[in-house]
Amino acid sequence: MRCKNLVRDVILLVLTVVSLLITPKQVRAGNEFNFDPIAEVGKLFLGIFITISPVLAILKAGEAGALGAVVSLVHDASGNPINTMYFWMSGFVVRIFG
Repeated sequence: MRCKNLVRDVILLVLTVVSLLITPKQVRAGNEFNFDPIAEVGKLFLGIFITISPVLAILKAGEAGALGAVVSLVHDASGNPINTMYFWMSGFVVRIFG
């Protein structure tokens, strides 16, 4: 399956490069084509990944971490996450700090 995905991705990249090479520049200019929207999405995803890193570290530390009290509120006694508590706590955090 992994090889199949890799082949698909390589084909898509090759088609992209071929399209950029064979499409006349005046056609792209007429469509006002540029890479600004793609760069903007890249910046957005980079920002998301940077800001989620501390949250993942807090969750990985669990009850032994700095926010152990909060983590214990969203897990049951056996350490399994309580999905509804994650829902309510995320809304609470947004309401208080957002």
